[in-house]
Amino acid sequence: MSQETIINKLSDGMIVKIKHYQSVQKKVNFETGNSSTKRTDHYQFITESNGKQKTTNIPKRLYVALRAFEIDPKF
Repeated sequence: MSQETIINKLSDGMIVKIKHYQSVQKKVNFETGNSSTKRTDHYQFITESNGKQKTTNIPKRLYVALRAFEIDPKF
């Protein structure tokens, strides 16, 4: 699962995006037949300028704040 949002209010001739995705790790114990699944959320701040892309990992709180900034026009 991956979700990418373009933030138009921050960009001044530059494309600014925030991205949320999950990575899944599955472990299987072949002796017992048990398996476990671990899901990890990742959040990124992406800027694109002159064909170059820079990606920075960000905390969930910043991702949520940037998303609210884009969604709410009064903010």
